[in-house]
Amino acid sequence: LIDAMYADQPSTTIEVPVRYQDGRAGMLRADVTTGRVPTALATET
Repeated sequence: LIDAMYADQPSTTIEVPVRYQDGRAGMLRADVTTGRVPTALATET
């Protein structure tokens, strides 16, 4: 995800391995849209 943001890619796919309490394993996959926030909107409070 970080690499996609620095490469100015409009979106990327992330994959996260998960292990459930009963021992089964799986993979969560999601398409994530990346973008820049205008500087005027990125203020800290």
